[in-house]
Amino acid sequence: MSLPAAQIVNQNRLEVLLAMAIAFNHSKNSEEIADKPFSEQIIATLSALGDNDLSAVREKLEYYDALTDEEKRLWQARIISRVKNRSLTLDKDVHYTQIAEFLRSEPDYIGDFILQRLSPEISENVALILERKLGTNGQAKNVDPGVENLVRRRFISNFVSRENLFEVKPLSLIAGGDFLEYIQRLGQDEIAIVCRGVKDVENLAPFLRRFDPADSQAILEQMATLRTVEKKRLEKAETLAKNAWANEKDPALIVQLIGLEKLAAALSGFDTMTARYIIQKLPANLAAKINDNIQTTERSLEDVEMYGNEAETLAARILLEKMKISE
Repeated sequence: MSLPAAQIVNQNRLEVLLAMAIAFNHSKNSEEIADKPFSEQIIATLSALGDNDLSAVREKLEYYDALTDEEKRLWQARIISRVKNRSLTLDKDVHYTQIAEFLRSEPDYIGDFILQRLSPEISENVALILERKLGTNGQAKNVDPGVENLVRRRFISNFVSRENLFEVKPLSLIAGGDFLEYIQRLGQDEIAIVCRGVKDVENLAPFLRRFDPADSQAILEQMATLRTVEKKRLEKAETLAKNAWANEKDPALIVQLIGLEKLAAALSGFDTMTARYIIQKLPANLAAKINDNIQTTERSLEDVEMYGNEAETLAARILLEKMKISE
């Protein structure tokens, strides 16, 4: 009977962790490890793992210990080859909170190794989230280059680089630092559609005053570009706004919530790699909301295409604005 896919992935993950732990412990000073059997050193290094994972690691370690020196070398080479062909470059727009979420579930020696190889700004932010001190680690400096590449590749494999994308469209080009603004503008555009359906101007002014002045101004500016709005599109906007208002009372957060809903709807129609590339630019808490929305919300193909087109149109508009500012 074959193992479920998730179990196979976890087994592979544990083998990679074991191979790295073995390499790290081999690199330690001999006097530092003389008082403890090698297998115990490995288990101590991986002590942050859960009981089930540790039990599985012990079994794999027993298998490893029974090998000859040459067989051990070949075993490590096989593990390294699994991630050998992946890029070693971390995309510059990966949000640091997502790096922290990944490292939170990793053994400390992996986290320390990765933190030393990130940019100072990202390392400081990640260390602050994890409540971990930054410092030099002599042990990490002595790691075999092949094993160092294995660690780096395993870390990088959790994210997507632009080179992995089949096609690069405007939304994929929005910089990580601009993404919160982009989501806010998605929400502003949707509220502008709702406002276009308000026939009584006297009711419109009090409604807009509930929002932050910057949001109100942006909504008014977007309204000016909308000559007509189809009834069907207006009804969708009204439903989206009504649902957001039922779940949130802060007007500023309502705009963001609507933007997140629209982004999730758009990404529902994207290929998996592109969706991952875009989502990794968001703070971890917003990324979790997007992923949960995509997985739990059923949408018609018509809605997915509509929101996808609107999301790309806004992204193209923002990119053009940025180009004009830089000229």
